Amino acid sequence: MPSEKQYAGGSNPYLGQVRWIKLSKSFSMFNNYCMGYDIKSNHKVLRLLYSGSTVQYEMYDFKYDSWRDLAVTCDWTIQHYREGLSLKGNTYFFAQRVKEEDQMGESLICFDFTSERFRHCLDLQSNSRNGDSVILSSVREEQLALLFYSVDTYEIEIQITTKIEANELTWINFLKVDLKPFTGMLWKFFSVWVWEFLRGREEESGIDLG
Repeated sequence: MPSEKQYAGGSNPYLGQVRWIKLSKSFSMFNNYCMGYDIKSNHKVLRLLYSGSTVQYEMYDFKYDSWRDLAVTCDWTIQHYREGLSLKGNTYFFAQRVKEEDQMGESLICFDFTSERFRHCLDLQSNSRNGDSVILSSVREEQLALLFYSVDTYEIEIQITTKIEANELTWINFLKVDLKPFTGMLWKFFSVWVWEFLRGREEESGIDLG
Protein backbone atom coordinates (compact mmCIF):
# COMPACT_ATOMS: atom_id res chain seq x y z
CA MET A 1 0.00 0.00 0.00
CA PRO A 2 1.38 3.47 -0.86
CA SER A 3 2.33 5.78 2.01
CA GLU A 4 -0.70 7.66 3.35
CA LYS A 5 1.46 10.79 3.55
CA GLN A 6 1.94 10.75 -0.23
CA TYR A 7 -1.18 9.16 -1.66
CA ALA A 8 -4.96 9.26 -1.40
CA GLY A 9 -7.22 6.42 -2.48
CA GLY A 10 -10.20 7.11 -4.72
CA SER A 11 -12.69 4.22 -4.51
CA ASN A 12 -15.33 3.06 -6.99
CA PRO A 13 -17.79 0.88 -5.00
CA TYR A 14 -19.65 -0.19 -8.12
CA LEU A 15 -16.56 -1.71 -9.75
CA GLY A 16 -14.78 -2.56 -6.51
CA GLN A 17 -11.71 -0.61 -7.61
CA VAL A 18 -9.34 1.74 -5.80
CA ARG A 19 -7.12 4.22 -7.61
CA TRP A 20 -4.15 5.63 -5.71
CA ILE A 21 -3.55 9.33 -6.34
CA LYS A 22 -0.18 10.86 -5.58
CA LEU A 23 -0.62 14.03 -3.54
CA SER A 24 1.04 17.24 -4.67
CA LYS A 25 1.59 18.18 -1.03
CA SER A 26 2.03 15.89 1.98
CA PHE A 27 -1.03 14.56 3.79
CA SER A 28 -2.42 16.35 6.83
CA MET A 29 -5.22 15.23 9.14
CA PHE A 30 -6.70 18.71 8.75
CA ASN A 31 -7.15 18.38 4.99
CA ASN A 32 -10.59 17.75 3.54
CA TYR A 33 -11.40 15.88 0.33
CA CYS A 34 -14.50 15.50 -1.82
CA MET A 35 -15.21 13.87 -5.16
CA GLY A 36 -17.50 14.96 -7.96
CA TYR A 37 -17.83 15.25 -11.72
CA ASP A 38 -18.64 17.91 -14.32
CA ILE A 39 -21.31 17.94 -17.02
CA LYS A 40 -18.99 15.90 -19.27
CA SER A 41 -18.68 13.21 -16.56
CA ASN A 42 -15.03 14.03 -15.92
CA HIS A 43 -14.38 12.96 -12.33
CA LYS A 44 -12.41 15.27 -10.06
CA VAL A 45 -11.26 15.59 -6.46
CA LEU A 46 -11.38 18.87 -4.52
CA ARG A 47 -8.80 19.14 -1.75
CA LEU A 48 -9.06 21.75 1.02
CA LEU A 49 -5.72 22.40 2.71
CA TYR A 50 -6.03 24.10 6.09
CA SER A 51 -3.21 26.16 7.56
CA GLY A 52 -4.23 28.20 10.58
CA SER A 53 -7.09 30.46 9.51
CA THR A 54 -6.36 30.15 5.77
CA VAL A 55 -7.56 27.55 3.29
CA GLN A 56 -6.01 26.64 -0.05
CA TYR A 57 -7.81 24.69 -2.74
CA GLU A 58 -6.48 22.10 -5.15
CA MET A 59 -8.18 20.13 -7.90
CA TYR A 60 -7.25 16.67 -9.12
CA ASP A 61 -8.52 15.71 -12.55
CA PHE A 62 -8.75 11.95 -13.21
CA LYS A 63 -8.73 12.59 -16.95
CA TYR A 64 -5.30 14.25 -16.87
CA ASP A 65 -3.98 12.49 -13.75
CA SER A 66 -2.71 15.78 -12.32
CA TRP A 67 -3.21 18.33 -9.54
CA ARG A 68 -3.57 22.07 -10.02
CA ASP A 69 -4.06 25.01 -7.71
CA LEU A 70 -7.58 26.38 -7.72
CA ALA A 71 -8.03 30.13 -7.46
CA VAL A 72 -11.33 30.18 -5.56
CA THR A 73 -12.76 32.99 -3.49
CA CYS A 74 -15.03 31.50 -0.84
CA ASP A 75 -17.18 33.82 1.27
CA TRP A 76 -17.86 31.04 3.75
CA THR A 77 -15.78 29.19 6.31
CA ILE A 78 -15.86 25.39 6.02
CA GLN A 79 -14.52 23.85 9.20
CA HIS A 80 -12.05 21.02 8.57
CA TYR A 81 -14.13 18.56 10.63
CA ARG A 82 -17.25 19.12 8.52
CA GLU A 83 -17.12 16.71 5.62
CA GLY A 84 -19.04 17.38 2.44
CA LEU A 85 -21.84 15.28 0.95
CA SER A 86 -21.58 14.47 -2.76
CA LEU A 87 -24.73 14.13 -4.84
CA LYS A 88 -25.23 14.20 -8.61
CA GLY A 89 -21.69 15.39 -9.27
CA ASN A 90 -21.49 18.25 -6.78
CA THR A 91 -20.60 18.45 -3.09
CA TYR A 92 -22.58 20.19 -0.35
CA PHE A 93 -21.16 21.65 2.86
CA PHE A 94 -22.33 23.37 6.01
CA ALA A 95 -20.43 26.63 6.28
CA GLN A 96 -20.42 29.89 8.19
CA ARG A 97 -20.42 33.47 7.00
CA VAL A 98 -20.16 36.56 9.19
CA LYS A 99 -23.44 38.44 8.86
CA GLU A 100 -22.85 40.97 11.61
CA GLU A 101 -20.11 41.58 14.11
CA ASP A 102 -19.90 38.69 16.61
CA GLN A 103 -22.77 36.86 14.92
CA MET A 104 -22.14 33.81 12.74
CA GLY A 105 -24.77 32.71 10.24
CA GLU A 106 -24.78 29.11 9.01
CA SER A 107 -25.52 28.19 5.41
CA LEU A 108 -25.68 25.22 3.10
CA ILE A 109 -23.30 25.80 0.20
CA CYS A 110 -22.35 23.78 -2.86
CA PHE A 111 -19.13 23.25 -4.77
CA ASP A 112 -19.98 22.97 -8.46
CA PHE A 113 -17.45 20.71 -10.23
CA THR A 114 -18.38 22.13 -13.64
CA SER A 115 -17.81 25.82 -12.88
CA GLU A 116 -15.32 24.89 -10.11
CA ARG A 117 -16.85 27.50 -7.84
CA PHE A 118 -18.78 27.61 -4.56
CA ARG A 119 -22.35 28.84 -4.50
CA HIS A 120 -24.91 29.56 -1.82
CA CYS A 121 -27.86 27.16 -1.50
CA LEU A 122 -29.77 27.88 1.71
CA ASP A 123 -29.53 29.94 4.90
CA LEU A 124 -30.04 27.68 7.89
CA GLN A 125 -32.33 28.70 10.71
CA SER A 126 -30.08 27.18 13.34
CA ASN A 127 -27.55 28.33 15.88
CA SER A 128 -24.90 25.76 16.80
CA ARG A 129 -23.67 28.00 19.61
CA ASN A 130 -27.01 27.54 21.37
CA GLY A 131 -26.95 23.78 20.89
CA ASP A 132 -29.10 23.52 17.74
CA SER A 133 -28.33 20.56 15.50
CA VAL A 134 -28.52 20.21 11.73
CA ILE A 135 -27.77 17.05 9.72
CA LEU A 136 -27.38 16.73 5.96
CA SER A 137 -27.97 13.48 4.09
CA SER A 138 -29.17 12.13 0.77
CA VAL A 139 -32.31 10.12 0.06
CA ARG A 140 -31.70 7.20 -2.32
CA GLU A 141 -28.99 9.16 -4.19
CA GLU A 142 -31.65 11.45 -5.63
CA GLN A 143 -32.55 14.14 -3.09
CA LEU A 144 -30.95 16.16 -0.34
CA ALA A 145 -32.48 16.05 3.11
CA LEU A 146 -31.94 18.37 6.07
CA LEU A 147 -32.83 17.56 9.67
CA PHE A 148 -33.06 20.45 12.13
CA TYR A 149 -33.32 20.22 15.89
CA SER A 150 -34.04 23.39 17.86
CA VAL A 151 -33.20 23.51 21.56
CA ASP A 152 -35.55 26.47 22.02
CA THR A 153 -38.69 24.82 20.62
CA TYR A 154 -37.76 21.14 21.12
CA GLU A 155 -38.83 20.44 17.55
CA ILE A 156 -37.35 18.27 14.83
CA GLU A 157 -38.02 19.43 11.28
CA ILE A 158 -37.03 17.65 8.08
CA GLN A 159 -36.83 19.32 4.68
CA ILE A 160 -36.28 17.47 1.38
CA THR A 161 -35.40 18.85 -2.04
CA THR A 162 -37.93 18.57 -4.84
CA LYS A 163 -35.57 19.91 -7.52
CA ILE A 164 -31.79 19.97 -7.82
CA GLU A 165 -30.50 21.95 -10.79
CA ALA A 166 -27.30 23.82 -11.63
CA ASN A 167 -28.27 27.05 -9.90
CA GLU A 168 -31.46 26.18 -8.05
CA LEU A 169 -32.63 24.01 -5.18
CA THR A 170 -36.25 23.84 -4.09
CA TRP A 171 -37.37 22.34 -0.79
CA ILE A 172 -40.51 21.05 0.89
CA ASN A 173 -41.21 20.61 4.60
CA PHE A 174 -41.45 16.85 4.92
CA LEU A 175 -41.95 16.32 8.64
CA LYS A 176 -42.12 18.22 11.92
CA VAL A 177 -42.20 16.58 15.35
CA ASP A 178 -42.70 18.19 18.75
CA LEU A 179 -40.34 16.52 21.23
CA LYS A 180 -41.55 18.26 24.36
CA PRO A 181 -43.25 15.06 25.61
CA PHE A 182 -39.90 13.28 25.43
CA THR A 183 -37.30 13.69 28.13
CA GLY A 184 -33.58 13.13 28.61
CA MET A 185 -31.76 11.34 25.79
CA LEU A 186 -34.92 9.85 24.27
CA TRP A 187 -35.20 12.58 21.62
CA LYS A 188 -31.76 11.67 20.27
CA PHE A 189 -32.76 8.04 19.74
CA PHE A 190 -35.97 9.18 18.10
CA SER A 191 -34.16 11.54 15.72
CA VAL A 192 -31.71 8.78 14.72
CA TRP A 193 -34.61 6.43 13.99
CA VAL A 194 -36.34 9.03 11.79
CA TRP A 195 -33.12 9.80 9.95
CA GLU A 196 -32.25 6.17 9.21
CA PHE A 197 -35.80 5.60 8.00
CA LEU A 198 -35.45 8.42 5.49
CA ARG A 199 -32.05 7.51 4.23
CA GLY A 200 -33.01 4.03 3.08
CA ARG A 201 -30.38 2.00 1.30
CA GLU A 202 -27.53 4.06 -0.10
CA GLU A 203 -24.38 3.30 -2.03
CA GLU A 204 -21.42 5.45 -1.02
CA SER A 205 -18.47 6.77 -2.98
CA GLY A 206 -15.67 8.97 -1.76
CA ILE A 207 -12.05 9.38 -0.84
CA ASP A 208 -10.32 6.96 1.50
CA LEU A 209 -7.11 7.93 3.25
CA GLY A 210 -4.73 5.46 4.85
